[in-house]
Amino acid sequence: MVHSTTMKIPQEQWYIECRSLLPHIPLALSSRTDADHQVMKTNSVRYRVNIYTLPIGTYKGEGIVVYLKEEGISLVITDSDGHEIARHMMPSVSDQKVINSNHFRDMSVKLSEYWEKVENMFGDNDVASLFAARLQERYPRYLRDQLAVLHECMVSYGQEPCDKALAICCENKLFSVGSFREIAEGLHLAEKDTPGYL
Repeated sequence: MVHSTTMKIPQEQWYIECRSLLPHIPLALSSRTDADHQVMKTNSVRYRVNIYTLPIGTYKGEGIVVYLKEEGISLVITDSDGHEIARHMMPSVSDQKVINSNHFRDMSVKLSEYWEKVENMFGDNDVASLFAARLQERYPRYLRDQLAVLHECMVSYGQEPCDKALAICCENKLFSVGSFREIAEGLHLAEKDTPGYL
C-alpha cells in the first residue's frame, strides 16, 4: 500500500531506515536526588517553587548549602556531613512556604537553663520565679516561647521598666507575656518622655 503523501511504501522505507539506526542505550542517570541548594538568609531553602524552613543558625553566610532528597511525600534536608537537619511534607500545590515552627526556637539551651537565665535578669528573682511558674501552668507547651519574649523585652526595654512591669503583672494576676510586654513597653516609653532621660 502506497503512502498518499510520499508515494512510497512505508514498510520498504522502514527497512531502508533500519540500516542507519543505532540501538537505543538509555542514559545512566545518577540515582542521587540530593542536589545542593543555597540556604537563604531567612534560614530557608527553595525547592520546586516552594520554600522550606530550616532551623535557626543554618545560614552562616554566603555559600552555605544543604542537600535535598525526596522520600515518598517527604523532603529530607541534610547538611554537608549527611546529618538530617529537617524533614517536611511536600505540599501538593505550588508556591507554598512550608514552616516548622520549631525551627524558629533556639533549642541550643536547655529549657531549665533558659528559665534560670531569664529569672536572673530580673531584680527580684522570687517574683520572676512566680511569674515563670504561672506561665508554665498556663502555657506548658509554649514555655520556651514565653521565656523568649521575656528575654526580648528585657533586652529591648531595660531592667527597670521590666521589673516594674513584672511587679504590676503579679500584683494584678496578669500571667501573660502579652500583658507583660505591653506594660513594659508603656513604662519604657513613659520613661523616655520624662525630662532628663538621655
